[in-house]
Amino acid sequence: MNLEEELLRQQSKTHSEIIAAWIGDRQKQFDDLMKILIGSDETAARRASWTMCHCLEVYPQLGATHMESLIKVLDNKTTHGALRRHAARILQTLPLPEDLMARIFDSCLNALNDLDEPIAVRVYCMTTLARICGDFPELSNEVILAIAQGMPHGTTAYKARGRMALRDLEKTKKRAI
Repeated sequence: MNLEEELLRQQSKTHSEIIAAWIGDRQKQFDDLMKILIGSDETAARRASWTMCHCLEVYPQLGATHMESLIKVLDNKTTHGALRRHAARILQTLPLPEDLMARIFDSCLNALNDLDEPIAVRVYCMTTLARICGDFPELSNEVILAIAQGMPHGTTAYKARGRMALRDLEKTKKRAI
């Protein structure tokens, strides 16, 4: 199967899931998918990002070698919003390597504080930040402040996720004492 051609052939959830099933747990095919995701063809990259999510939901270990790429996608404001959204979505669920934790924290905090960032990216980053604070409770106050600043003008989705994250962060702070 020519992966890029197949991604461009059709856009649907079912088609994305079929490609993800074809990739399965095979690292080489997943690596090829990630090359398309960070490549120059924006349409193929958007479709690859959707397929990436389906793959990593079932085989999260495939993403371990691509964490740097996900961070770069999230940090690049010229990247299509769908790519950043999928990168942020995956970061909220994948195991986060300790050596990249500071970069992930900074990237997510920057996205959370950026009012021009799509809401989905911001709320996924909120969850990732709360997870990181579970391991590093000393960072909780900074995240609590960032979330609280967005609450007055946030959408319903932002406020709902914000309330959950704030509750979790307060519990984290209490456990750390």
